[in-house]
Amino acid sequence: MLSAGASRPVSRYRSMADGLSAPFAGEHAIRICQARGVETALVSEDELADGMRFLYGRAKLACEPAGAAGVAALLAGKVAIDPGDTVVAVVSGGNVVPEMASAILSSDEGRHPS
Repeated sequence: MLSAGASRPVSRYRSMADGLSAPFAGEHAIRICQARGVETALVSEDELADGMRFLYGRAKLACEPAGAAGVAALLAGKVAIDPGDTVVAVVSGGNVVPEMASAILSSDEGRHPS
C-alpha cells in the first residue's frame, strides 16, 4: 500500500497475526508513513512464531503474534541493519488466545533465533 501511494483493499487470509488483518490502511496513515520513510517487510507464519518465542524466552515479554511482527522481521534478516545502527521494534498487544500462545511457545521449545 505504501508503494501504491493510496489505500487499496487487502484480500483477507487466515494468519495467526489477526491484529494485522485490516481490510485496508487509511489514507492518513499511508501519508504519515510515506513522510516518515516507513519501510515494510513481509514475514511468514513461522517467522512470527519465532519472534514471539524470542520475545517470551529472551525478553520475558508476552505479546500476541501481530505484536511480534517487527521483531520477527529483524530476526529473519528482512530489515537491513548496519553495525552501529540504533533499532527500535514496537512490541504490543496481549490479546492472544491462551491455547494459541501455548502451542506457539511449546513448539520448538528452547529454540530461539540468534
